[in-house]
Amino acid sequence: RAAPRAAPRAAPARGLLSWALGKGAPQDPKPRKEPRAAAGPHAPKGAYLYGGTGCGKTVLLDLFFRTLPERVPARRLHYDEFLRDAFRAMHGHPRGTDVFRAVADQLSASFRVLLLDELAITHISEAILVKSLFRHMWARGMTILVTSNYRPEELYAKGFNRDQFEDFIPDLQAQCPIIDFKAEVDYRKGQVSERAGTFFCPISADTTACMDQAFREMVVGEVEENGALPIPSERRNVSVPAHGKDVHDSSVARFSFEDLCVGNLGRADYGVVAESFRTVFVHNVPKFNVDLGMEFRRFVSFIDICYNKKVILYLQSEVPVGLIFSDGLACEDTPLDDLCSFRRCSSRLSEMRNPQYRHMVWLMRNHMLQESARRL
Repeated sequence: RAAPRAAPRAAPARGLLSWALGKGAPQDPKPRKEPRAAAGPHAPKGAYLYGGTGCGKTVLLDLFFRTLPERVPARRLHYDEFLRDAFRAMHGHPRGTDVFRAVADQLSASFRVLLLDELAITHISEAILVKSLFRHMWARGMTILVTSNYRPEELYAKGFNRDQFEDFIPDLQAQCPIIDFKAEVDYRKGQVSERAGTFFCPISADTTACMDQAFREMVVGEVEENGALPIPSERRNVSVPAHGKDVHDSSVARFSFEDLCVGNLGRADYGVVAESFRTVFVHNVPKFNVDLGMEFRRFVSFIDICYNKKVILYLQSEVPVGLIFSDGLACEDTPLDDLCSFRRCSSRLSEMRNPQYRHMVWLMRNHMLQESARRL
């Protein structure tokens, strides 16, 4: 009898930098009838960038995205955008389909690297999505890099049915080795006067006049009022109270806190606003209090997406931006997820009011409006 053939040895996993900057990208793994859900050795290692607010995680992720070779197809998204598109992609499959496998097949045919900013799991549906989809993506040789304010073992802490997520944490740690920034300084919070740049407080006739004047001086030609901005893939619009064009033919829009955060708006709405308008004016932002919990969660989501798309922000607030979330940050009963969100939003607002933020707008906005940074 002939001796049984030895199984071929699997090629060792390669790091992302050696893959992206080497002589060539790895070949797609051979198709299997039943691809494994766990990461295989053919999936290049990614990274898990962990650290506090303002330590440079997002900047590093953006610069990495900007410098990837053209031969390496990638997507760079905020976690909210990832959730928006991943949940959408799960609809419309035939009954009985393994939707996570089907979605991973679609994604692996389009790109090989996913850069994901601000991983922060807050619901069991998100936990199951991340666990199942990441595993299928790794099984297809895809590389994932994430940033987060949480260590992998802290994700979805004390969440409902967390035991369904816990077995995924070792996979995440193995496939995305942690890089701890260990920075205690928030570099976004430079020494800038509260009245410097494009932020105004308190809410008064004087600051309203300043906002009105800045909007009038920026818009060239007529101001269109009560516009409707269509949301892709959804049969609805975002109402835009006023908008126009500046001297560079870039779009400018004007909203109030109530327009953006009191109604039932979410990731899709804020995404289309940030992509459509280079400059956004927001009036009448109050100081956080517990009665406005949902409204401020929407506000945090809006600021996250505007920051990631490098939108220029004009803001009128009741108190200086450093104090908007002070009551929530000082309250012992504030949930950990909200504490992290409030710190991140306060940090990002501090950078966005700094005149030097416009350098990042010039450097990164066009890259963040590429299709590879807009859709999964």
